[in-house]
Amino acid sequence: MKRVALITFILLAILTCTVQAEENYELVQNQSTMKILGTSSMHDWHMSATMLDCKGRFTSLKENSIQILGSLFILKVQNIKSGNSVMDGIAYDALKAKTYPEINFTLESIKKSSDNSNGFKGIITGYLSVAGVKKTISFPIDAQITSDGLVKLSGKAPLKMTDFGIKPPKAMLGMLKTGDDIKIDFDLTFKKQ
Repeated sequence: MKRVALITFILLAILTCTVQAEENYELVQNQSTMKILGTSSMHDWHMSATMLDCKGRFTSLKENSIQILGSLFILKVQNIKSGNSVMDGIAYDALKAKTYPEINFTLESIKKSSDNSNGFKGIITGYLSVAGVKKTISFPIDAQITSDGLVKLSGKAPLKMTDFGIKPPKAMLGMLKTGDDIKIDFDLTFKKQ
């Protein structure tokens, strides 16, 4: 009986330590940015994402080390803005916003390439769902902890529209053609919930 009690106590202690090490973080909207950068036959263009919804689970935040355990990112297509309502409408049609109103990214894994005193650099891999198509993508990331305990994630994810079944939009009777290649440029800040 004592042996069972001891094993139970040890298991509870291990589980308690694990739970204490994992912490949920939420996105700080006013300190986070995301832009979609692209080209066209006339000029480069960009759209900004507003009202991002992202949750993260991090651990090992003591002594300025980070381990990202999980992350779910949701962006409503209608929250991507260029500042030009006509161009926004063209983009929403290309992204099939009426049928697929959200873009989702779910973290699968991270491969660190280097650690530093307050974070790491590496390659992040996850599942991106856009316009009804789900693909595995990988891109570089820089993760840092600030002196006040915020977690900052930044990077650029290169993508092709056609990989997600999106036909690069045209405007002005076909005179303006967007390029297939785009980049998602992000700088996200998280705080402990």
